[in-house]
Amino acid sequence: MLSAVTNDGIESLIGARIAVIGDVMLDRYVYGTVNRVSPEAPIAVLGISRERTMLGGAGNVARNAAALGADVTLVGLHGDDDAGREVEVLLADEVGLSAHMMVCADRPTSVKTRFVAANQQLLRTDFEADGDVTEATANDLLASALAAVDQADAVILSDYAKGVLDRRLIDAVIERAVRRTVPVIADPKSLDFAFYRGAGVLTPNRAELQAATQMEVASNDQTVAAARHVIDHCGIEAVLATRGSDGMSLVRAHEEPLHIPTSAREVFDVSGAGDTVVAALATALGAGLKLDEAVALANLAAGI
Repeated sequence: MLSAVTNDGIESLIGARIAVIGDVMLDRYVYGTVNRVSPEAPIAVLGISRERTMLGGAGNVARNAAALGADVTLVGLHGDDDAGREVEVLLADEVGLSAHMMVCADRPTSVKTRFVAANQQLLRTDFEADGDVTEATANDLLASALAAVDQADAVILSDYAKGVLDRRLIDAVIERAVRRTVPVIADPKSLDFAFYRGAGVLTPNRAELQAATQMEVASNDQTVAAARHVIDHCGIEAVLATRGSDGMSLVRAHEEPLHIPTSAREVFDVSGAGDTVVAALATALGAGLKLDEAVALANLAAGI
């Protein structure tokens, strides 16, 4: 997917060591066509033609970073079930990705199934658990996460609020990374962005930024105001707000904001675009690019 951006400097990213810590999922896509309405209810009938599974959540972030040439270490968990075993097979097929996955018998693997016709989603179903993990699992996750940080050039906290990233792990990872002067990019799901205090870059989408700040974010100026509120009150160095078809906005404490229009020609489906932004941003920062350059690269990758 990302091979088309190699002429724009991707070669410089090869070998960057990226730690991805977060909620791994299995994404299942069911494709087909709709030619009629069900006689049983006013709903479309999807004639299924094919299915596809791929890594989702933090797994999708990791595979995107690996596709950019990074040396990726992924820390997460899955259930002791068929979906979890499918996750392991997919992880084993990824070049440049080393996974440290906890297997949990007390919770299912997170599975998101999307039903698609004519490039449009008709329905998504979620099968998952989002409660706290056991103390033993939390301790194993923390030990693996800190070991990954110690070998990383950049760290991604990929939070989908499924239980991997509790407050203790986030605090410990950020503290260790800051001590090593390694950038931390956090993709948030908690509405309290102070949860990620100390992170170098926070990457909320428009809805997440509005929900967390209770401020309107429709325009450039509104987005900047909300992002500055996060920086001032939550201890974050920079906010990269992803805004769908409106591109993205980079806001830092004492610099002029940077607004970048989307590079996509037409937006059919935003699924996974945020993961791509985070992966490209972290890989570029890990390779030593400046933040402005890393954001431009992330925007290009997301457009593709």
